[in-house]
Amino acid sequence: MNLVEQKLYVALKNIYSARYDIAIMECQDVLELEPENVLAMTRLGSAYYALGNRDKAIEIWKRALEIDPNNKDILDFLEIKTPDEIKNFYEKRKTEKQERIKNVKDFYLKGYAALRRGELDEARSYLKKATSIKGEESEVLQYKKKAQKLLAECEAKIRQKQEKNKKLMKVYWVNGMSYYSRGEYKKAIAEFEKILRINPNHAPSKKMLKLCKEKLEK
Repeated sequence: MNLVEQKLYVALKNIYSARYDIAIMECQDVLELEPENVLAMTRLGSAYYALGNRDKAIEIWKRALEIDPNNKDILDFLEIKTPDEIKNFYEKRKTEKQERIKNVKDFYLKGYAALRRGELDEARSYLKKATSIKGEESEVLQYKKKAQKLLAECEAKIRQKQEKNKKLMKVYWVNGMSYYSRGEYKKAIAEFEKILRINPNHAPSKKMLKLCKEKLEK
């Protein structure tokens, strides 16, 4: 994180901890560096409101809306009536943040474990879930980056497996048809069943399997 991001992060942590005086100082530092930083204004106004200085908070938020007229957080803040509502808002945000971090970490670890076990489809599913988590927290971004890297590895292994299976299916098919043409139906059945273990929906193998069994019954 750069200096501005660090100060915004510290400000948010102090809002979560009800240290509004420190949050105000951190936001003011940001605004000295970036006078039109809307996030700093949002958090600065929140800190003032939580301290009971409603007029100061509204003044800051309205200034921020001149820069970002559609900022949903600020529009919501302007509708609140008491400082407790600000506290509840940030408490909810804190809970949501913790949930995002927990989820992305959990999905990443499950994907990692499945990949190492060779369970590629399961690994891909968990890793995709990890990369789809929304959030700009450093912990979330860290795990998403790691998940994206593992997902690329997983996709490569899946492609390798698919190519290998295609080659095997071709070999099993040739073997099966060769056995069938020689009347060795049991051996042919074994080959077609190998194909169906790879791809249960392989229609030609299903058809040949049925023909082989009919021949054996005769």
